[in-house]
Amino acid sequence: MSAGDAEQVLTLVGRLAAVAAVAVGLAVVLATSVSSFRTFLGDPTIYLVYAKNFANGNIFSFNPGEFSSGSTSPLWSIVLGIPYAVGFGASAAKVVALIATAAAVLAGAW
Repeated sequence: MSAGDAEQVLTLVGRLAAVAAVAVGLAVVLATSVSSFRTFLGDPTIYLVYAKNFANGNIFSFNPGEFSSGSTSPLWSIVLGIPYAVGFGASAAKVVALIATAAAVLAGAW
């Protein structure tokens, strides 16, 4: 095997490893999303409440009618509020979050 052939093999192995790592990352994202789809764990406990309240006209309030700055990412709360605003609720907001997370994994691999 020549040096050029060995380099091609290493390049192919590296690319396959990168594809496998991305596939594992996407599988973890999907498995986590599916297993916790009917629950609220961690940050979604906060963001989904802000999103729902935003969609109902209570901008940046955890408790309707009371302003609070407890959301560390206001834009994310607004993005998650869109499914609520059009009548799809928490399930659709979670799907939006899943798509955004998968896109971030793919963008990070790019």
